[in-house]
Amino acid sequence: MLRQWNIKIELDSDNKQVPLYKQLADQIQHMIESGILKSGELLPSGREIALQLQISRKTVLSAMEQLVFSGWLENRERVGLFVRNPKELTKRGQQHQSIPQQPVLPAVAPTPSLIIDDGFPDTQLLPFKSLSSAFRQFFNQAARFQMLGYSNPTGNSKLRSTLAQGVCHERGLQASEEQLMLTRGSQQALYLVSHALLHPGDTIVMEAPGYHNARHAFESAGLRVLSIQVDEDGLQTDALSKLLTKEPTIKALYVTPRYQYPTTVTLSAKRRREVADLVNKYNLLVVEDDFGFHFQFTEHYTKPLSVLLPQSHYVYIGTFSKILAPALRLGFMVTTPDYIHRMGEYRQFMDMQGDNVMERAILDLIETGELKRHIRRASKIYRERLQFACQLIKYELGNKVHFKKPHGGLALWLELPSDLTKDLAQCGIAAKIEPLPNHRFGMRVGYASMQNEQIELLVKTLKKIIK
Repeated sequence: MLRQWNIKIELDSDNKQVPLYKQLADQIQHMIESGILKSGELLPSGREIALQLQISRKTVLSAMEQLVFSGWLENRERVGLFVRNPKELTKRGQQHQSIPQQPVLPAVAPTPSLIIDDGFPDTQLLPFKSLSSAFRQFFNQAARFQMLGYSNPTGNSKLRSTLAQGVCHERGLQASEEQLMLTRGSQQALYLVSHALLHPGDTIVMEAPGYHNARHAFESAGLRVLSIQVDEDGLQTDALSKLLTKEPTIKALYVTPRYQYPTTVTLSAKRRREVADLVNKYNLLVVEDDFGFHFQFTEHYTKPLSVLLPQSHYVYIGTFSKILAPALRLGFMVTTPDYIHRMGEYRQFMDMQGDNVMERAILDLIETGELKRHIRRASKIYRERLQFACQLIKYELGNKVHFKKPHGGLALWLELPSDLTKDLAQCGIAAKIEPLPNHRFGMRVGYASMQNEQIELLVKTLKKIIK
């Protein structure tokens, strides 16, 4: 097992009152108690410690034997010495009683065997070879042409130009290189909009239930956040209209109209037109988060809401994290050149620039056609998993839960009769359940990252625990 870091220990050889083995044992015990050494960490071998401290191996072995006897370390044969969890230790004086005590087991849920995410892509589908090849190619070029310095805070020029063309062709939005900015995912985009385009004390309206991380971004900028309920047709525009007449401080509207987060409903065509009319009437800025654009499973194509608005009234956000992997933080925004410039200037205070290496790698995937092929392959698999999940839910759960098959995206939404968080945890399933009005509860299930066996486990577990 590889140890990534050396453990530094200092002994006082001039202290004749405390033997060296005792000093060594006390220091390691202190490091465990203080959290410097964590539970499960592998200690260096006795030979390594002896060489580092210039003491005999016999001294090291004496110290380790004391720590094992005291319960601070665990000796695993042919592997080495591991740190035990200090919480597992009883108080001193009780560690070695002659009569063994019956352990009291805490009433906690087992470690989850299945964690339900809120709509992640399946990282096993990632085109690893193409992506790693793109990284290597960039680093080889960077070494020759000194390409690893600071760059434009709005992102790689060529990738921005390429994406702008794609936004025009695929999404029907007016876009050019000057109207597009690259970000480290949609969360950074929300942060930049909140701080660079809005002001503390402004009010922004968002959907309820809605995206909690967006609310946090808005509130961190000193914005006042109001909510409008969502129904099966999306944001309730009648309620929005009434709110706008009463609240003059409303400056912006945050929406996820394609597959609403978390309920996955699509904003109807009628509601889209009504939102556009209200935005123009009240001079609002719409922040459209279109995270699920690439995975549409119906024949009917839906353009972004922003298509219905003048560019000065929207910031359109897209992401690659839902296409490839959450850890690959790359997204983009489309809006006016003035807004792009203001957000680019603000970004320099916190981030200087984007991820040059990731931007060049994604550009390579686009130019070689690998990204398009990956989306096509992943879409086929996700479509099949969604179909399997929906059929299984209907068969196993029937009217015990309420759900509607989404038109696309990487998650589905179940309305449950009660909060089943603890029941699921006791069955080894970790899930977030959202309280809803009228004593209802909802769970967003990221089916795309799950194998069919995992989907079946979740559904049959729900069937077992729902009364």
